[in-house]
Amino acid sequence: MSRSFEAVVTENREVAVNHFRLTLAPDQEVTLPAPGQFYMLGITGGTDPLLKRPFSLFRLGKNGAINILYRVKGKATQIMTGLQPGSVLNLLGPLGNGFPNVEGKRPIIVAGGLGVAPLTALAESLRFDSPRIFVGARYAGDVLATDILSSIDSDISISTDDGSMGIQGVVTDAVNEYLASAGTSAQDHVIYGCGPRGMLRALAGLSDRYGIEGYVSLEEYMACGVGACLGCVTKTAGGYRRVCKEGPVFRIGEVIL
Repeated sequence: MSRSFEAVVTENREVAVNHFRLTLAPDQEVTLPAPGQFYMLGITGGTDPLLKRPFSLFRLGKNGAINILYRVKGKATQIMTGLQPGSVLNLLGPLGNGFPNVEGKRPIIVAGGLGVAPLTALAESLRFDSPRIFVGARYAGDVLATDILSSIDSDISISTDDGSMGIQGVVTDAVNEYLASAGTSAQDHVIYGCGPRGMLRALAGLSDRYGIEGYVSLEEYMACGVGACLGCVTKTAGGYRRVCKEGPVFRIGEVIL
């Protein structure tokens, strides 16, 4: 099956201030994405913006519908807010490497801000492994998808910088407290994270401190999405790697954060 296809917009709904959920119905049978993979979306049929934009899978809907969660940040996403049901977009994907399923380990899922987007699909795929979910944001208005995630982990932990929702502080402090309380069983977990680099750096420190395997998804600007342009390289222990091709998911100790 071709990775390039068209999809029809069935819904484009604002779910929080400046945050939208876009639902797309492919016009043909397509390869199902794995949690952590992404799509390059052609926003318009013209040349402005010229390049496709990368968006991770948020959720899979009925009949193979693709759900994308996006924040209004620049010209392309501002244009996207005007997409109406029936609009047709060109997609390329699924692309990149998704999150591995580490059997026998209890997942710890840590989302910072819009990093909740790829981790929601992961949490749903791991719901029978009793994942512990931690969500962090600057303030309450940036806390996303908790209705979905709370149905997977009823004890979900929410942290905000200003204390307007959940615990006041950074999300990795809540993760550290949980792991410290787990004692020797901390090593029975696996960490999955997506969010700001500072948060991922802190997760790498926790992974090293407690001897826990982990994986992080990186957010980078991309031009082609298939590794040809070398526009999204990141430094790793093994040299520079393309986020779109060798990533966006990397082993937590591999990336130089």
